[in-house]
Amino acid sequence: MTRSRLGIGRAWIVGAVACALATGAPGAASSETLRAQAPQDVERLVQEGRLDEAIALARGLLDAAPQDPDRHMALAQALAAKGRKVHPVLEAHVALGPGGAAARAAPEQSRVEVVYDPHLLEEALEHVRQAIALAPQRADLRWSECYLLTDAGAIERAAAAIRRALAALPREAQLARTVASYGSERLRRGDSQGGAILLGIAAEAFPDDASVQVEYGSALVRDGKPAEASRALDRAGELAGADVLLHRKRGLLYLVAAEHARARAAFEKAFQTSRADADRLAAAAAAFAADPPAARWLFEELATPAASSDPRAVQLAEAFLRALEGSRASRLALAEQLRAWGQDLLALPVLDRTLADDPHDEGARGLADEIRRPFLRTEPG
Repeated sequence: MTRSRLGIGRAWIVGAVACALATGAPGAASSETLRAQAPQDVERLVQEGRLDEAIALARGLLDAAPQDPDRHMALAQALAAKGRKVHPVLEAHVALGPGGAAARAAPEQSRVEVVYDPHLLEEALEHVRQAIALAPQRADLRWSECYLLTDAGAIERAAAAIRRALAALPREAQLARTVASYGSERLRRGDSQGGAILLGIAAEAFPDDASVQVEYGSALVRDGKPAEASRALDRAGELAGADVLLHRKRGLLYLVAAEHARARAAFEKAFQTSRADADRLAAAAAAFAADPPAARWLFEELATPAASSDPRAVQLAEAFLRALEGSRASRLALAEQLRAWGQDLLALPVLDRTLADDPHDEGARGLADEIRRPFLRTEPG
């Protein structure tokens, strides 16, 4: 099985190998040394792609010591590796121009789709479960079950495994990030629904962890549940204190969810700590949709040069002021310019304000949809 991107130290049997090696006498040619190194040999064969040999070796080792949880895990690893297939999926979307005409293709996006042979998956899981039964307090075994089910896209079963692990293991410092990582992995695969389900477990188990609440809010935004997302992100705001990065992330997610008043408040919280013109500008951009008179005042203040002013912020503030006072065409031009400057999400309040004034503006709607689309994918991977 390929190593997980989750980054939480459960690359299947690596820990098991270390445990086994610790029991052997270095340099001895005895059967005990062979037994100690055997799980490592299975892993080596898996890494070399010699999967049938790895399975045969693991079965033989397990026959010799059926009460060894590490040998169950070695066989599970080999079976899972043989059953796992990875398919990159490339997606492209067509953006709509004025009147609904196709204007251009949106940037292609790729995601990973993982498919398991069901028989090999179930046999692998059975050996993981046997390993857990033999050593129920070993966290690495429980997280391996959670990862395998998450990787396979078996979301309900993964959720049940995560709940079992939470009930069985002590509350260690990194536990919140470990639990949240499974939902985050599904989000990286483009599976917003699965990500929201698994991150919901983390959010429920760790209601006072601001970063977990933000990640859960992100999953809900992607899953098209703005009201639930706002509750999670509001909760994160109460917990985040002076964490500038979390407030910025909240602000950007609120922009995607078209919660512009909340976005403005999040960026203003970030500015209270950062004192950065970029945060003031983002708050003013959110006000473009939520409160245009307030936006005008904020942009006028930003557009007034001072010794400490960021020249790019001054330039952007002037562009926003022209769009506030200008025509629909000037607003669409500003949105396109913001995208050219790498400020895609700041274009959303401009487009949403345009749509509030004219809900039938297909040009603004097509551009807004194009910007939001990468954040709102729901296809499982």
